[in-house]
Amino acid sequence: MNHRLICKIVSVIFVSLIFTFQNAKTAEAKSLFDNDSLALGKKKYSFLYGFDKPYIPPKDPNDTTKKPFFLKGVFSGNIGFQSGRLIYYDTDINNYKGIFRGAFTGTVNVKLYKQLQLSTTFFGNLQRQNLPFWISDFFYSLKWFNWRPYTFSFGYESFVDNRFNENADDWGKKFLQGYFFVSFNQPLPKKWLEKIRLDQSTNFTITYMARYHYQYRDEMDNVLDHKPVMMLAMRYTIWKRLFLEGGVYYYPIAKTKVAWDPDFTYGFGYFDWRPWRVSLTYGNWIGNRFKPGTKQLPYYNILDGNLNLTFNYQF
Repeated sequence: MNHRLICKIVSVIFVSLIFTFQNAKTAEAKSLFDNDSLALGKKKYSFLYGFDKPYIPPKDPNDTTKKPFFLKGVFSGNIGFQSGRLIYYDTDINNYKGIFRGAFTGTVNVKLYKQLQLSTTFFGNLQRQNLPFWISDFFYSLKWFNWRPYTFSFGYESFVDNRFNENADDWGKKFLQGYFFVSFNQPLPKKWLEKIRLDQSTNFTITYMARYHYQYRDEMDNVLDHKPVMMLAMRYTIWKRLFLEGGVYYYPIAKTKVAWDPDFTYGFGYFDWRPWRVSLTYGNWIGNRFKPGTKQLPYYNILDGNLNLTFNYQF
């Protein structure tokens, strides 16, 4: 059996396993807590899960395309459209509704110095009424971001429910609920990569990451302190621009894990990082459980991921 056929079989199995995990029944879950009295009849659930979270893939190290002299790379980003289902829970965990949400997006990256960049993603929702209160107007980050093998990245990211009309005090509180991170990229050893390689575009990257939230919110909208998170992510570029990715998460302080915190994440699609190119990707970054149980999102499945159509630019 040749390597190309093996690679295809592994890819099919990988996707099948993802769908199996996601289709596991969660309707039997009556509460997000061990004690129902803590959950019901109190507040609306503050499910700050990441429908909007933009995925910033690494540049393809096999691509040696040179930029024209007028593309300096100071400003880059994309414009696009996101869609997916939102599950909106009210005071009773069994009182929920699925809402289709579509949003136009615009991301602006500003290169400040070498790999140091300031990034902001704005969202324009097609539906302005009846959206959950945790939907964001924008995300932002300041980070040293390096896609190359054997390099570190570090910085700050905010994917919470930021609002344009917030005052300075609210902005400061939301800032503390973002996270600081450090990550390290490692390629798959060459002898292993050769076993799955279809052509020179095939690539496999492993990323180790640690995050620290100075503050975070729980299911009852309480603001709590200090939350570390560890992550191991892998990205498999199968052929050309087609990819699969996945990540597993570990919470050193178990009690800080909330309902939307994932055990694993995954994504797939066609992504071209170069300017003036179109990409179509899917990502599911929150709430996934290896083993259904307490502190999970009832009724959450593959429909609640994020489908992205984007067009890149660079100046």
